Amino acid sequence: MTENKIEYICNILKSKYPQHSCEFHKLALAREILIFFFGLEWTNQAIHYQHPNKPTKTEEARGYLKSYDHGYQWQELIFKLAERVYNLQNVTGISRIIRDIKQGNLTSRYAELEAAKHLYGRRIAFDFVKPHGLKGSDFDIKIKDEIEVNCEVKHKIDSTKLSEATLLDTLNQAKTQVPGGEPSLLFIKISEIWVENSSIESVIINATNSFFKSNDKTLGIMFRWMQIDTSHEGRFFWICKFIKNNHLIGGIDCDNFIKKLQSEITNWISLETLINKYIID
Repeated sequence: MTENKIEYICNILKSKYPQHSCEFHKLALAREILIFFFGLEWTNQAIHYQHPNKPTKTEEARGYLKSYDHGYQWQELIFKLAERVYNLQNVTGISRIIRDIKQGNLTSRYAELEAAKHLYGRRIAFDFVKPHGLKGSDFDIKIKDEIEVNCEVKHKIDSTKLSEATLLDTLNQAKTQVPGGEPSLLFIKISEIWVENSSIESVIINATNSFFKSNDKTLGIMFRWMQIDTSHEGRFFWICKFIKNNHLIGGIDCDNFIKKLQSEITNWISLETLINKYIID
């Protein structure tokens, strides 16, 4: 989807709805982007809970995107999904991500898109990897930057109970999916329910410390979650926290890469940027 296509869509929106708000145009543009990548049928069934046809393959998407509510979170999740597929459309392997989402697997693929956004936004080269289903070679993302790093992405769902043992088991499982003896990086999407638990910080610290002691090739763990904004009902922040492995056996290349991983985003086009460029002048 080229920026010329985006400009064309924005010109139509500007002509038809000249007095509407930026949020209205963002949602309209996001919908058009989703239609381009996922098709009209999937988009309407996934983002509109009232849609009369609700097949099983879009049930997970409706739940994850909070389509039953049509509130602030619903809008933000749609904005972010559209932004991610638009910015990442030329990354090798993105077609698998899009295909899996259309077939009903949004939750885990959304987590992969979030991890990919973190890398792409910092100009870190990578590919989405085709799963092999074999122990030691069934990871999600291959970084091809100053060093090569194998990445596994996990998403903890709300029904999973928070405990040190649960998180440590997740980390150990993720480690079995990347090649042993090679640099690796884990991305863990934390459940919204977990974030509300007062013991979350101690659980993360204890589990990661235990994990790192026996994994000297794991660069670190990037935790990501949605933090509810208690001062504005329905709003939330997207937060990430990187925990470096102090037991890492690496070198200057690993240290430089970790610094890059924690740098500011310099390579990302937001829907708001596009709206301001082509509609609000």
